[in-house]
Order: sequence, then structure tokens, then C-alpha cells
Amino acid sequence: MYQKTLLLVISIIFAASCGKTNKSQDNMQAPVAAKKPKELKANDDIRIDNYYWLNERENPEVIAYLEAENTYYKTQTAHTEAFQKSLFEEMKSRIKEDDQSVPYKKNGYYYI
Repeated sequence: MYQKTLLLVISIIFAASCGKTNKSQDNMQAPVAAKKPKELKANDDIRIDNYYWLNERENPEVIAYLEAENTYYKTQTAHTEAFQKSLFEEMKSRIKEDDQSVPYKKNGYYYI
């Protein structure tokens, strides 16, 4: 019951914080990846992948696009930073950090 209540409270706080926006969020447009069709053939089947070019890790265009996506994400979620930090600390506080070994299962029971 306590976990359900905690989850409900966290959900309400998150939903309330998502409604707040600032002017930089309103003016910023989401980056759109360019479509560059590539024909992929396998087993007598032809498939068109419009975003295959995003696999090129060293391509400056791919790096620029990913940086634009990251900037957009950071701008859109800037108002939730304090909530994200407090949520992270809450989850971390519930995890035992000094485990000596990985739990193992024996005869239907887990042992630590």
C-alpha cells in the first residue's frame, strides 16, 4: 500500500511539473532528421531505410543532429531538473549499496 501511495504522489508531482513551460521551450523547434533513402537487400527482400545514414558514427552531420537532439531535450526538460535529482536520490536511498554477493536461487529460495 505504501508503494502505491508513493508512486501516486511521485506521478502527481511529475505531472504537475511537466505543465510548466518557459519561453525558450515554446520557441524551440524539435530537430528533424533528414530522410536519405538506402536500399537494403537480404533474402530476396528489398527494404528502404530512410534513416540508415544515422549509423555513421564519425559523420559530422550525424554528430550535429545528435547534439541538436540533446540540446532540445535539455531545454524541454530543464524545468524538471530539481525533481529529477530528488527522484534519483529517493531511488538511490532505497538500494542497498554494500551488497557482498549476487543473490542466488537454491531449492526455490533466493539466498544473499
